Amino acid sequence: MKYYSFENKGNYIEMKLTGSYKRERFITYPKILFEECQKQKIFVALLDASDVTDAKVTDADKITAVLEMASRFGYILKLAIIWPEKNFSKDTETVARNRGVSILITADKQTALNWLLHDI
Repeated sequence: MKYYSFENKGNYIEMKLTGSYKRERFITYPKILFEECQKQKIFVALLDASDVTDAKVTDADKITAVLEMASRFGYILKLAIIWPEKNFSKDTETVARNRGVSILITADKQTALNWLLHDI
């Protein structure tokens, strides 16, 4: 069963995550998202995890995801992530940016879209 779907929004791709948080799935999403961006030739993406349940991501998993993002797409992809507020910290965003990822992590979709679509 797939726990994600894609929608081409014209000037960005939206990846919607569903289901409960599972580490095994979580660490594969950067690769899956980047492959979809390459396929569609759109390098602006919104990853919406607002409906993910039990999203208690460990710091180690966050760092693994950040390192995967940096090695896969660095400055190539502009990425906004919507994540339940109680389950993320700005530290993860800072670590990702320090490794070359153009990223915003927020709990608010409008904030994500405003940042994502600015200057594209």
